[in-house]
Amino acid sequence: ILGSDLMLLLFGPEYISGTATFKVLLFTLMVVYAGGFIANAVLAFDSQKTFWLYLTLGLISNIVLDFILIPLFGIFGSALATLAAQILANAVIWRKLKSIQEFEVLRHLPKMIFAGAGMGAVVLALNLTSLPVLAIVAVGAAAYILFLYLFKEPLLRYVPH
Repeated sequence: ILGSDLMLLLFGPEYISGTATFKVLLFTLMVVYAGGFIANAVLAFDSQKTFWLYLTLGLISNIVLDFILIPLFGIFGSALATLAAQILANAVIWRKLKSIQEFEVLRHLPKMIFAGAGMGAVVLALNLTSLPVLAIVAVGAAAYILFLYLFKEPLLRYVPH
C-alpha cells in the first residue's frame, strides 16, 4: 500500500520507477523471517544435510528463474525469481522440519490475517490523507497490534509489557 511512498522516502524520486520491484521484494521479508525460524529449528535437530539442500535449491532455482524471467520482465522478473526461489526453498525446509517435529501454523493464521487486513484498511484510509508516510507506518503497526488484541490473539501474552 505504501510502496511508492516508502520508495520516495528511502531512495528519492529518481528511483520511483523501481516501485513494483520494491513491492515484490518487500514480500520476501515475510518468507525470510519465517524461513529463519524453520532453518534454525532444522539445524537444532542436527539436519545440516537438509540445510545444504535447502540452500542449493534456493540458489539453483533463483539462477534458473532469473534466466527465464529477466529477459521477459527485467529487474521486476529478477525480484519475482527471488521471491519464488525463497518460497520453493522454504517449502523444502518446512517439509523437513514437519518430518522431524510435528507443528501447526495454518490454524493460527486467521487472526493474524484478519488483523493484517484491518491494518491494511487503516493504512489505505490514512494514505488518502496528507500524513507523512512514517506516521502512517506507525499508526498501521499500532492498528495491527490493536486488532490482534481485539481478536484475542494468544501470542500477545508473550509480548513484554
